[in-house]
Amino acid sequence: MYLVALLGTTALALKPFAPAERVLDALLLPTRILPELAAPLHWPRSSSVRAAQASLAGAEESARGRAAAWLEQGRRASLPTEPGLLVGRRRIHGEVVRRGASSLDRIDVRLSSLRGIEPGMPVVTGDAYVGRVVALHPERHGEVTVDLVTGADFFVGARLVDSSATAGTEGLARMVVGGLAPRLTSEAVAPRSESWRHQVTHHLAVHNPSPRNVSAGEVRVDEPRPTELGGFGDRWSWLANGFRLGRLEAAGVGAGRRLLRVRPELDYHSGLHQVIALAPIDESGGEDDPTADVRAPLWAFDPLRWLTTRVLAPTSLSPRRAGLRLAAGRWSGIREGAAVAFGARLVGVVEHAGWATAEVRLLTDPGLNLTLLAHLADEPAPRPLGEVVVLGRNAAGALRLRWEARLPLGGAAAGPLEAELSTGSGRPGVPAGLLVGTTLLPRGGGVHELAVELDPRAAHLSHLKVWRRAPEGGATP
Repeated sequence: MYLVALLGTTALALKPFAPAERVLDALLLPTRILPELAAPLHWPRSSSVRAAQASLAGAEESARGRAAAWLEQGRRASLPTEPGLLVGRRRIHGEVVRRGASSLDRIDVRLSSLRGIEPGMPVVTGDAYVGRVVALHPERHGEVTVDLVTGADFFVGARLVDSSATAGTEGLARMVVGGLAPRLTSEAVAPRSESWRHQVTHHLAVHNPSPRNVSAGEVRVDEPRPTELGGFGDRWSWLANGFRLGRLEAAGVGAGRRLLRVRPELDYHSGLHQVIALAPIDESGGEDDPTADVRAPLWAFDPLRWLTTRVLAPTSLSPRRAGLRLAAGRWSGIREGAAVAFGARLVGVVEHAGWATAEVRLLTDPGLNLTLLAHLADEPAPRPLGEVVVLGRNAAGALRLRWEARLPLGGAAAGPLEAELSTGSGRPGVPAGLLVGTTLLPRGGGVHELAVELDPRAAHLSHLKVWRRAPEGGATP
């Protein structure tokens, strides 16, 4: 019997089978409750744990306030700044919750309200164009699916203007923009061992420019507005008129030929964080201010979404891995991918949720992917870093992160920029605004390894908080 059980668990380890794992979780449930019953035996030896808990708790109110202020700054940064872009449009705030399941040119966004939202309505961030709504999912707490301008079958009308022009300026040329421009043979390609993403161009394709003898300038959306007499263009594209697509570039491709393309100011792959959906003004008089921003609450600091639970034990026997087990699981609403935190600080992510316990990958576990924001001292709005990969710890104990800077930070000064990192949007189960640590950011583009200073007290805690999924039909994410 013992041999059969051993062979069965070995087979499950090599090839997991969800129904069998659920049965095994239920059978082993009594053994996982025993550590809770024996917890008082460890209290005499837990003075250092209680000291770390009390020390961190004293600083958490300040950390929570700082993180909430950064989230609010990021939300304000997602609003248009040019006066011409604020006229005649309702602005509905949204947060990116995930990349599209089947396409990198699609994102899912949770809007603060679906009232008046229809497929075809534009999505922007700041003064930059992002894409358009293609589907609504009210059953998923107000989510919509958005097609990005990088999609191969995405097209939007545009005009070329002088770099100093504003939203209402006449264009120097007209064109259609959409999809990705081909990479030039002269442009360097990173080795295959680095990442396939290095081989993806970051320029938008230009179609049918008129006239063709243009070479530089700023490209803005310019779609005709349909009229009762007909017109052309879809119903809502004109709401994005004046929003920026990027800068036009003319690249030589040999034999006197040129390739026109647009260098965007956004990292569409992983740099999108908070966005704005544009809708027409409600003429029915149902709003005091029909152009007012429809804003969502800061879910990261909703106490009803966090469950406090005990830390049972480490889960990894390898010195290169980092994990622990919590005394709560699926019965308590915990799911795979949920954030684990202390106060406003991210500690890890749930890797597996059993019925009564959950296994957590700590922040220092190699291979963990996170979406982060950088907060610089001299800038009011956060800089989206996009997706980073944890490489473990360095010899000094700092967290090592692999970061690909698709858009250089730039700046006139030399040397790296000091920044504090927090979680961004785009990973389900991990709310934006949780603090990670401090680091120095290189200014240039390319692949960098960051050394992030963590609070060492977070490794000696007896209780942590886990992000719980919203109740079915609830209004929160």
